[in-house]
Amino acid sequence: VSIATAVGWDPARMTTALERFMAQGVDGIVVIGAHDGALEGLRAFRPTVPVVMLGAHGSVEPGIHTVRYDQRGGAALATEHLLALGHREVVHVAGPADWAEAREREAGWRDALRAAGLPTPEPLRA
Repeated sequence: VSIATAVGWDPARMTTALERFMAQGVDGIVVIGAHDGALEGLRAFRPTVPVVMLGAHGSVEPGIHTVRYDQRGGAALATEHLLALGHREVVHVAGPADWAEAREREAGWRDALRAAGLPTPEPLRA
């Protein structure tokens, strides 16, 4: 097992790390990165081994598989739970705008507020 930690998320660093794995003769690559730069780097890379990306992104490229968890649905459920407890205002503390998972959670929060007929204020930005 080889591990690389990206110091920054630009596509060039992502490509360099992936090429380093390929030079080691790996049989497959798992990428954990919901950041847009990780996705761009993965899209630019042409692996000859199976690649799986974990994160909120949907389809990345043909031949690159994804394991996706429902950030939008989870945020909607959490917001609905708070509303069911009687809270009429639920504030969202948003993650970085260049993280797909953060955008999905914000969308789920907005979905739940709209469905309840409540206003959707601007989230707090981290």
